[in-house]
Amino acid sequence: MVNTLIETPVDKLVDLIFLKQKILLSTAAKELNLLPSQVEEWAIALKDHKIISINYSLKGMELVANSLTQAAYIKKIKGFMDKKKEILNLMTEIERSILPIGRGQLWDTLKKLDFDTDLTIRRYRYVYNLFSRRRSTNASQELEKQNYKTAVEIDSEVDKISEDLKKVEKEHNRLRSLILKIKEDLVLLEKQGEDTEKIDLRKFIVFLDTVEKQSIKIEKEKLDYLKKLASIKSRVKELRSKMGA
Repeated sequence: MVNTLIETPVDKLVDLIFLKQKILLSTAAKELNLLPSQVEEWAIALKDHKIISINYSLKGMELVANSLTQAAYIKKIKGFMDKKKEILNLMTEIERSILPIGRGQLWDTLKKLDFDTDLTIRRYRYVYNLFSRRRSTNASQELEKQNYKTAVEIDSEVDKISEDLKKVEKEHNRLRSLILKIKEDLVLLEKQGEDTEKIDLRKFIVFLDTVEKQSIKIEKEKLDYLKKLASIKSRVKELRSKMGA
Protein backbone atom coordinates (compact mmCIF):
# COMPACT_ATOMS: atom_id res chain seq x y z
CA MET A 1 0.00 0.00 0.00
CA VAL A 2 2.34 2.68 1.23
CA ASN A 3 5.18 2.16 -1.24
CA THR A 4 3.92 5.30 -2.93
CA LEU A 5 3.76 7.09 0.40
CA ILE A 6 6.88 6.08 2.27
CA GLU A 7 9.96 3.97 1.59
CA THR A 8 12.19 4.18 4.63
CA PRO A 9 14.40 1.86 6.70
CA VAL A 10 11.57 1.32 9.20
CA ASP A 11 9.32 0.29 6.32
CA LYS A 12 11.96 -2.24 5.24
CA LEU A 13 12.21 -3.50 8.81
CA VAL A 14 8.47 -4.26 8.84
CA ASP A 15 8.75 -6.16 5.55
CA LEU A 16 11.76 -8.11 6.81
CA ILE A 17 10.03 -9.18 10.05
CA PHE A 18 6.93 -10.40 8.21
CA LEU A 19 9.01 -12.09 5.52
CA LYS A 20 11.01 -14.06 8.10
CA GLN A 21 8.13 -14.26 10.62
CA LYS A 22 10.81 -14.34 13.33
CA ILE A 23 14.21 -12.65 13.37
CA LEU A 24 16.84 -11.60 15.90
CA LEU A 25 17.19 -7.85 16.35
CA SER A 26 20.95 -8.10 15.75
CA THR A 27 20.35 -10.00 12.48
CA ALA A 28 17.75 -7.47 11.31
CA ALA A 29 20.10 -4.58 12.07
CA LYS A 30 22.91 -6.27 10.13
CA GLU A 31 20.73 -7.07 7.09
CA LEU A 32 19.37 -3.51 6.96
CA ASN A 33 22.73 -1.91 7.80
CA LEU A 34 21.22 -0.08 10.78
CA LEU A 35 22.27 0.52 14.37
CA PRO A 36 20.74 -2.07 16.76
CA SER A 37 19.56 0.80 18.99
CA GLN A 38 17.56 2.30 16.11
CA VAL A 39 15.99 -1.05 15.19
CA GLU A 40 15.08 -1.58 18.86
CA GLU A 41 13.33 1.82 19.02
CA TRP A 42 11.21 1.02 15.96
CA ALA A 43 10.53 -2.51 17.16
CA ILE A 44 9.17 -1.24 20.48
CA ALA A 45 6.86 1.17 18.61
CA LEU A 46 5.57 -1.70 16.44
CA LYS A 47 5.10 -3.85 19.55
CA ASP A 48 3.06 -1.07 21.20
CA HIS A 49 0.72 -1.21 18.21
CA LYS A 50 0.61 -5.04 18.49
CA ILE A 51 2.00 -5.43 14.98
CA ILE A 52 4.86 -7.56 16.26
CA SER A 53 5.83 -9.32 19.48
CA ILE A 54 9.22 -9.20 21.18
CA ASN A 55 10.78 -12.26 22.78
CA TYR A 56 14.00 -12.39 24.77
CA SER A 57 16.47 -15.25 24.71
CA LEU A 58 20.15 -15.93 25.33
CA LYS A 59 20.78 -14.86 21.73
CA GLY A 60 19.13 -11.49 22.35
CA MET A 61 15.91 -9.70 21.38
CA GLU A 62 13.77 -11.57 18.87
CA LEU A 63 11.18 -9.81 16.68
CA VAL A 64 8.10 -11.88 15.86
CA ALA A 65 5.36 -11.04 13.34
CA ASN A 66 1.81 -10.96 14.72
CA SER A 67 -1.35 -12.03 12.89
CA LEU A 68 -4.74 -10.30 13.15
CA THR A 69 -8.28 -11.52 12.70
CA GLN A 70 -10.29 -9.65 10.07
CA ALA A 71 -12.45 -8.03 12.77
CA ALA A 72 -9.40 -6.83 14.72
CA TYR A 73 -7.87 -5.71 11.45
CA ILE A 74 -10.88 -3.51 10.57
CA LYS A 75 -11.04 -2.16 14.12
CA LYS A 76 -7.40 -1.11 14.04
CA ILE A 77 -7.84 0.67 10.71
CA LYS A 78 -10.80 2.62 12.10
CA GLY A 79 -8.76 3.59 15.14
CA PHE A 80 -5.90 4.85 13.04
CA MET A 81 -8.21 6.73 10.70
CA ASP A 82 -9.55 8.50 13.80
CA LYS A 83 -5.97 9.33 14.73
CA LYS A 84 -5.48 10.69 11.23
CA LYS A 85 -8.42 13.05 11.79
CA GLU A 86 -6.88 14.24 15.06
CA ILE A 87 -3.61 15.05 13.29
CA LEU A 88 -5.48 16.88 10.52
CA ASN A 89 -7.37 18.94 13.10
CA LEU A 90 -4.08 19.79 14.84
CA MET A 91 -2.52 20.91 11.56
CA THR A 92 -5.56 23.08 10.79
CA GLU A 93 -5.37 24.68 14.25
CA ILE A 94 -1.64 25.37 13.87
CA GLU A 95 -2.19 26.79 10.39
CA ARG A 96 -4.77 29.22 11.74
CA SER A 97 -2.58 30.23 14.70
CA ILE A 98 0.32 31.26 12.45
CA LEU A 99 -1.72 33.24 9.94
CA PRO A 100 0.28 36.33 8.86
CA ILE A 101 -2.09 38.65 10.72
CA GLY A 102 -0.18 41.65 12.07
CA ARG A 103 3.10 41.04 10.25
CA GLY A 104 2.22 43.50 7.49
CA GLN A 105 1.32 46.07 10.13
CA LEU A 106 4.66 45.41 11.87
CA TRP A 107 6.53 46.13 8.65
CA ASP A 108 4.56 49.33 8.10
CA THR A 109 5.34 50.46 11.66
CA LEU A 110 9.03 49.67 11.26
CA LYS A 111 9.18 51.59 7.98
CA LYS A 112 7.53 54.61 9.58
CA LEU A 113 9.86 54.44 12.59
CA ASP A 114 12.84 54.20 10.25
CA PHE A 115 11.65 57.24 8.30
CA ASP A 116 10.95 59.26 11.45
CA THR A 117 14.30 58.43 13.05
CA ASP A 118 16.19 59.28 9.87
CA LEU A 119 14.37 62.61 9.75
CA THR A 120 15.16 63.31 13.42
CA ILE A 121 18.81 62.37 12.97
CA ARG A 122 19.19 64.70 10.02
CA ARG A 123 17.36 67.47 11.88
CA TYR A 124 19.47 67.32 15.03
CA ARG A 125 22.85 66.03 13.77
CA TYR A 126 24.27 69.54 13.24
CA VAL A 127 23.01 70.77 16.62
CA TYR A 128 24.36 67.66 18.36
CA ASN A 129 27.81 67.98 16.79
CA LEU A 130 27.88 71.71 17.52
CA PHE A 131 26.81 71.60 21.15
CA SER A 132 28.41 68.29 22.15
CA ARG A 133 31.76 70.12 22.17
CA ARG A 134 30.50 72.72 24.60
CA ARG A 135 30.59 72.20 28.33
CA SER A 136 27.36 74.01 29.02
CA THR A 137 24.19 74.28 26.98
CA ASN A 138 20.69 75.45 27.72
CA ALA A 139 17.71 73.16 28.30
CA SER A 140 16.50 73.43 24.69
CA GLN A 141 19.88 72.44 23.33
CA GLU A 142 20.12 69.54 25.76
CA LEU A 143 16.71 68.33 24.62
CA GLU A 144 17.77 68.46 20.98
CA LYS A 145 20.94 66.51 21.79
CA GLN A 146 18.88 63.91 23.61
CA ASN A 147 16.42 63.69 20.72
CA TYR A 148 19.32 62.99 18.39
CA LYS A 149 20.81 60.27 20.61
CA THR A 150 17.40 58.64 21.08
CA ALA A 151 16.77 58.65 17.33
CA VAL A 152 20.16 57.02 16.67
CA GLU A 153 19.42 54.31 19.21
CA ILE A 154 15.95 53.67 17.79
CA ASP A 155 17.27 53.62 14.24
CA SER A 156 19.76 50.92 15.21
CA GLU A 157 17.08 48.89 17.00
CA VAL A 158 14.73 49.19 14.00
CA ASP A 159 17.44 47.57 11.84
CA LYS A 160 17.86 44.73 14.35
CA ILE A 161 14.11 44.12 14.62
CA SER A 162 13.77 44.15 10.83
CA GLU A 163 16.38 41.40 10.54
CA ASP A 164 14.68 39.38 13.29
CA LEU A 165 11.31 39.78 11.57
CA LYS A 166 12.80 38.48 8.31
CA LYS A 167 14.03 35.38 10.17
CA VAL A 168 10.61 34.88 11.77
CA GLU A 169 8.94 35.14 8.35
CA LYS A 170 11.27 32.43 7.04
CA GLU A 171 10.22 30.24 9.98
CA HIS A 172 6.57 30.95 9.15
CA ASN A 173 7.05 29.90 5.53
CA ARG A 174 8.90 26.74 6.58
CA LEU A 175 6.13 25.80 9.03
CA ARG A 176 3.52 26.37 6.35
CA SER A 177 5.42 24.05 3.99
CA LEU A 178 5.66 21.33 6.64
CA ILE A 179 1.95 21.63 7.44
CA LEU A 180 0.96 21.43 3.77
CA LYS A 181 3.17 18.34 3.32
CA ILE A 182 1.52 16.57 6.25
CA LYS A 183 -1.96 17.49 5.00
CA GLU A 184 -1.06 16.07 1.57
CA ASP A 185 0.19 12.87 3.22
CA LEU A 186 -3.03 12.60 5.22
CA VAL A 187 -5.09 12.90 2.04
CA LEU A 188 -3.14 9.97 0.61
CA LEU A 189 -3.73 8.01 3.81
CA GLU A 190 -7.46 8.76 3.59
CA LYS A 191 -7.59 7.32 0.07
CA GLN A 192 -5.61 4.25 1.05
CA GLY A 193 -7.69 3.71 4.19
CA GLU A 194 -10.97 3.68 2.27
CA ASP A 195 -10.27 0.19 0.91
CA THR A 196 -9.88 -2.00 4.01
CA GLU A 197 -9.46 -5.13 1.85
CA LYS A 198 -6.27 -3.91 0.19
CA ILE A 199 -4.72 -1.75 2.87
CA ASP A 200 -1.36 -2.91 4.26
CA LEU A 201 -1.97 -2.23 7.94
CA ARG A 202 1.67 -2.65 8.95
CA LYS A 203 2.91 0.04 6.60
CA PHE A 204 -0.16 2.18 7.23
CA ILE A 205 0.74 2.28 10.94
CA VAL A 206 4.42 3.02 10.28
CA PHE A 207 3.49 5.87 7.99
CA LEU A 208 0.91 7.31 10.40
CA ASP A 209 3.41 7.14 13.26
CA THR A 210 5.89 9.10 11.17
CA VAL A 211 3.31 11.77 10.39
CA GLU A 212 2.22 11.97 14.03
CA LYS A 213 5.80 12.54 15.23
CA GLN A 214 6.24 15.27 12.63
CA SER A 215 3.01 16.95 13.75
CA ILE A 216 4.15 16.96 17.39
CA LYS A 217 7.44 18.56 16.34
CA ILE A 218 5.58 21.21 14.33
CA GLU A 219 3.38 21.98 17.35
CA LYS A 220 6.50 22.71 19.43
CA GLU A 221 8.03 24.83 16.65
CA LYS A 222 4.77 26.77 16.36
CA LEU A 223 4.99 27.79 20.02
CA ASP A 224 8.56 28.97 19.51
CA TYR A 225 7.53 30.93 16.41
CA LEU A 226 4.63 32.66 18.19
CA LYS A 227 6.92 33.52 21.13
CA LYS A 228 9.43 35.18 18.80
CA LEU A 229 6.68 37.09 16.99
CA ALA A 230 5.23 38.31 20.30
CA SER A 231 8.69 39.49 21.36
CA ILE A 232 9.07 41.49 18.15
CA LYS A 233 5.65 43.08 18.61
CA SER A 234 6.63 44.08 22.16
CA ARG A 235 9.91 45.62 20.96
CA VAL A 236 8.13 47.57 18.22
CA LYS A 237 5.59 48.85 20.73
CA GLU A 238 8.40 50.02 23.00
CA LEU A 239 10.11 51.88 20.14
CA ARG A 240 6.87 53.59 19.19
CA SER A 241 6.55 54.74 22.77
CA LYS A 242 10.08 56.19 22.71
CA MET A 243 9.32 58.05 19.50
CA GLY A 244 6.03 59.30 20.91
CA ALA A 245 4.10 57.50 18.18
